[in-house]
Amino acid sequence: MNRVALLFANRTFGNCLARAVETTIDDYAVDVFSGVPVRHRVSLVRRGEYDLLVADEPIGNGPLASVLARALDVPFALVLRGWADLTNAHGEHGWLRDRSIAARTRWSTRVADALFVLSDVTRERLADRYPVERARTVGRPIPVSRYASNASDPARSRRDERVALTVTNLRYEGKFDGVRTILDGLKSLFERDDSLRYRIAGAGRYLPALPEHVAEYPYGERVDVLGWREDVPDLLSAADLFVYVSYLDSISTAVLEAQAAGLPVVAGDAVGVPTAVGNAGLLCDPTTAGVTDGVGRVLEDDSLRKRLAEQSRTKTAGYNVHAAREYVAVWNAVIDDHGTREEPNQAIISATAGRSDADDPTELVP
Repeated sequence: MNRVALLFANRTFGNCLARAVETTIDDYAVDVFSGVPVRHRVSLVRRGEYDLLVADEPIGNGPLASVLARALDVPFALVLRGWADLTNAHGEHGWLRDRSIAARTRWSTRVADALFVLSDVTRERLADRYPVERARTVGRPIPVSRYASNASDPARSRRDERVALTVTNLRYEGKFDGVRTILDGLKSLFERDDSLRYRIAGAGRYLPALPEHVAEYPYGERVDVLGWREDVPDLLSAADLFVYVSYLDSISTAVLEAQAAGLPVVAGDAVGVPTAVGNAGLLCDPTTAGVTDGVGRVLEDDSLRKRLAEQSRTKTAGYNVHAAREYVAVWNAVIDDHGTREEPNQAIISATAGRSDADDPTELVP
């Protein structure tokens, strides 16, 4: 039995990966440590007799896991969920914070026995700054049953309205700009379809600007700005299609969740979004004209809408199993072939051992 410890900042990701592996692979037991104080993480890992340690970010858990792996003589694997925070692509970090992130990321990526990325574009965006050429692209397990259990038939007729839905993270300008692109693309569709309604769910620093934008929008009375919502499965089950444009995504979990709910998906062909869409959705140009064309085709073609909905259900039915096997294939090789690594940097070890729980990142770019 191989025992794996996931030191994950993203609890949902960790729990879904652990569940997918344990239900798919007979000889694996996976524990998740998320939101646990550093000293408790250290104690639990040291007592757990693990064969592999895995972290999902290189800033806090990455250095910690690498040091523990060295001390316990077990391999260490690292998942890089995105690039924006690691390259300061959004410009949110000051110079000192950016340098600290870069130093920790270089250390974690250099000493890891295995590297994973969630999309090829993530590897490409990180390659100028970090040694990630060997990283393996893998899936990002999601709680499929949470969304599938509420799924309804999105192709059904509605007497009063047809709902297009976007769920996004409005912390990032690149995602806020995607919503504005969708709004621009829907204008002509609103004009010719009185039953069309658009709902936007999500929170973040750009949320206050969204109602202001919608207030000036010519069809603002048919646009609902919902903010943060806990009931995303219910929102998905009440929608007729999911539309998504982003200019800053490693892989869109929102797209994966919409597919799990059995919705037809129309998404902009940019950054890591096509990786999430896979073979179950309609990719469009990430432009006003692209959104108009893509959403218009799905709304006007019943057979296309039904086919995309079925593709979504089929894809997500086996998505987590496939992802689990991708991870385990690498884990097996790393555990079987665990070799020597260069001596760890003592300054980083000291900084990691002395840091507070407040230094732990909670969410990098998904």
